[in-house]
Amino acid sequence: MGVMVQNISGTPSYLFEADVVASAPYNLPRNVAHGYNFQPLSFNSDGSINSLNCDSSASFSVTLEQGTNSSTTAGFANVTGAADYASPDLDYYAECELGPKTFYQTWTASKAGRLTEAGVNVAAFSPTANLSLTLFRYTNDSVLLAPFYVWETLQQVDVPMTNLSTGFAVARIGVQNSTSVAVGDKLGLAVSNGPLGGLGVNVPMCYLLAYTSNRTSNLYVDGIGQVSPRGFNSASPVYEASGQVLKYYATVE
Repeated sequence: MGVMVQNISGTPSYLFEADVVASAPYNLPRNVAHGYNFQPLSFNSDGSINSLNCDSSASFSVTLEQGTNSSTTAGFANVTGAADYASPDLDYYAECELGPKTFYQTWTASKAGRLTEAGVNVAAFSPTANLSLTLFRYTNDSVLLAPFYVWETLQQVDVPMTNLSTGFAVARIGVQNSTSVAVGDKLGLAVSNGPLGGLGVNVPMCYLLAYTSNRTSNLYVDGIGQVSPRGFNSASPVYEASGQVLKYYATVE
């Protein structure tokens, strides 16, 4: 909880911020993995503060002053300078099914050059397995779901469980020696709790998910250890989460 003070054109304004712990995505002890309430403060003639509006549907308009300093936060500049990414303007929701499920976030490269890194937002509470990230290139969406298809692995990394926290942060995968990509290449990031293709560990490991009409990216989902065809039509156990996207980015230089 706190108050941010701004001085726009010589007129001070005050923006109140408070934690909304009830919005946390899992019902366990937590400090960071929840939403926040922001609203401008207004004052009575005697200087006292008017009552806050804590309705969950309340919205407020505020005037913010553009900053001039560059951020030195590790990884921040990489995300904002990415070639391909999930729009920051979408409404993201915290979901916690990374454990019983593996996610394959795919996109179409919009820039030619050297693919240097990719990342996705992840949070966890007392994880008992590392986070596995695999960056890959594939031919097209149809063959990606076909039996026995083998993609081109560009890089694989395990993020140690000790590097994960209850606050959402970027889990990053750097590409050693970089990889040349062309406009239109189909790229993807496989995200799993434990070794890719393994049995997985069902612990609260969370990600940010949004709904979008952007068809340059697709999200595919598979249950951990699910490799057998499904149903009378022998459908792939991997299915498309239509209209959904993880909060990800990929940098091409």
